[in-house]
Amino acid sequence: MSDAIDRIVDRPAELLLITGPPGIGKTLLVNQFRDKLLEKRGYFVSGKCEQYKRNTPFSSLIQAFNWLITRLLTESPASLGAWRSKLETALTVNGQVMVDVLPGLELIIGKQPLVKELGPTETQNRFHFVLERFVEVFTQKENPLVIFLDDIQWIDQATLNLLEMIITTPGNKHILMIGAYRDNEVDLHHPLIQALNRLDKKSGAIQSILLKPLEERHMAGIIANTLKCTEEEANPLAKLCLKKTEGNPFYFKQFLTSLYHTKIISFDSMTNRWTWNMKEIDTQTTTEKFQLARLNLRAGIKAKKSVAYSDALMFFRTAKELLPAGSWTDNYSLAFDVFYSLIESSLLSGDQASMDFFIESASQHVGDVLDKVKISHLRILSCYSVNNPAEAVKFSFETLKMLGIVYPADVTPEDIQFALLNIEALLKEKNFDDLIALPNMEDREKIETLRIISSLLHGIYFVAPQYFPLLAATSVELSVKYGNAPHSIPGYAVYGLVLCAMANDYEKGFRFGMLATKLVEKTGYREFTSQTTVIFYNLIAHWKQHIITGIPFLKEAHQIGLESGDIPYAVDCIHGYCYYSFFAGKPLGFLCSELDYNMSKLTGLHQENSLHYILLQIYHQVFENFISKEEEQDLLFGENFNERQISADDLQTRGMTALFVFYTFKSFLGLVFEKYEHTLEYINKGNENLAGATSTYHIPFFKFTETIALLVLIKDKNDPEYSKSHRCFQVRSGCLIC
Repeated sequence: MSDAIDRIVDRPAELLLITGPPGIGKTLLVNQFRDKLLEKRGYFVSGKCEQYKRNTPFSSLIQAFNWLITRLLTESPASLGAWRSKLETALTVNGQVMVDVLPGLELIIGKQPLVKELGPTETQNRFHFVLERFVEVFTQKENPLVIFLDDIQWIDQATLNLLEMIITTPGNKHILMIGAYRDNEVDLHHPLIQALNRLDKKSGAIQSILLKPLEERHMAGIIANTLKCTEEEANPLAKLCLKKTEGNPFYFKQFLTSLYHTKIISFDSMTNRWTWNMKEIDTQTTTEKFQLARLNLRAGIKAKKSVAYSDALMFFRTAKELLPAGSWTDNYSLAFDVFYSLIESSLLSGDQASMDFFIESASQHVGDVLDKVKISHLRILSCYSVNNPAEAVKFSFETLKMLGIVYPADVTPEDIQFALLNIEALLKEKNFDDLIALPNMEDREKIETLRIISSLLHGIYFVAPQYFPLLAATSVELSVKYGNAPHSIPGYAVYGLVLCAMANDYEKGFRFGMLATKLVEKTGYREFTSQTTVIFYNLIAHWKQHIITGIPFLKEAHQIGLESGDIPYAVDCIHGYCYYSFFAGKPLGFLCSELDYNMSKLTGLHQENSLHYILLQIYHQVFENFISKEEEQDLLFGENFNERQISADDLQTRGMTALFVFYTFKSFLGLVFEKYEHTLEYINKGNENLAGATSTYHIPFFKFTETIALLVLIKDKNDPEYSKSHRCFQVRSGCLIC
């Protein structure tokens, strides 16, 4: 590393890789050479690649350059003026492009003119060009630059491409890129390794340093220096430390610290020496390893609460490595908690492969049914995270079967009627105040059953809505018989939905929806706000209240959902907010701005493949069609949605809801802009997919559109569509129009 820093002054750009497992000291090694760089009047900046930010372009580089901006702002006025001049020359009229991602840069180069709006591809190309020019400013002989990126096993593709450009572009000098990564987490097929192989063939400018574990002699030296003894005295303890930590510096430090905290290593003031008992250490090592694992588990949980998922995973992985052989037998609860935390953090980080691996590892040992259910619940959530509701539904039913809840493969009207009559009888002697006052549920098995049903509700609406009444009935029955649990809340709301959608009992359905919202307020379970608000305002309340009533509640619930981590229902809330705003008559310009803002937010949440994002794209294009003056205003063709690229067959993979919304608005646009050629076809397609919009406000809107369209089409008896529309209207209205 010292040689690489020496070469930075005269040699072309170079990439130095530091590899080794977690805790081996990669970051510490790099930081020790900062002073050497400062001697050459160079700049050292660093950024950390985050596992959960792999879909955010340049996140680690932006972090590094923010530090660089901060450093420049501490320099003398003369130096700052020189940098201002260089930056202005390099960025020219595109300074605002960099200010948008590095706001502090404006303090150096001043207020910048707005840049011209371009198409998506051109905007991306411009950003890459300007970023390259920005980097070139700091690659000078008098001020060489070192960019250190940590954990590049999680590097995003955009940063990887820029790194490749910096190293391979002829003439690039005075810059050293340093990347640290965990070699035990990548293989030959990993994008990082493939890119590095390509880069090495092109430039040959890659150097590597592999950090190896400490040897016994190294540990003996550290112990002797720390405990002020001879290496000969330290050797037995060093040998034991090597056995227990495999030479990992991080584990070694934690192991010694734990021996000190448990007073197995202590300072004897009488002899003025550090003392320890090897026999006691040897007999208690397994216990010490359990304690270390528990400490790392706690640290990981704390990091997870701070949304530092990569750090949390590191602690959980450390805890797993510290678990002694036989832990599943000797300390089952700790082993389960560690693996559960690994699975959960992998899910939160979007690391599907790691999550599947840990589930497979844990499944070989987990025997308790409720523990199996807890892991299955995470698997269900992972299906939703990759927008696979069908798999989520499948796993949910399998999990409920573990809990003794089995539903028929094919739901019949008789099944639904029996379930609803059973609940009606159960509730006969109870009013709504009685339900609110039910005691807390204590049966763990019933609590987990409600949790799985609650998770199932989101997918079942789109995949198999015929199961809704059965699920609602089970949820209400368990709550009435065993007491209320947190997941009773959405069960009451869904029962209200069933009463509205299937029994046409809007009054009672509305009251059950209100019951769910009151339970959220009473219990303080804010994490159920989004789900309850979606069910109540999107599917129930509009039958009794003006839709404008729900708009502020949906917007507020969206934010609460983000804060509580309930991303699927937070997305559902903002979807409801946007389409209710349209139906409520909000200005089209306002609606387009709201959609731009919210769709950008959803992209940041990696929800651009979700059903509701697709629906928002359709709405956005509909609104743009009303604003534009194009001739083909009945076609959903533009930047937001392009029906020539996204066909009905493509939408079919998203389920009936996407198709229903698509055909509803195609019918509406054809009606408004008097493009009747395919209107009847669209109406028929909408009716075929009507179940995808059960109990939503889309249905009365569609039926209104259908009625007006049919009346228009039968107006002219000479129209070739007359006979078809005439028959349709006769059937659907029960009237005979001549």
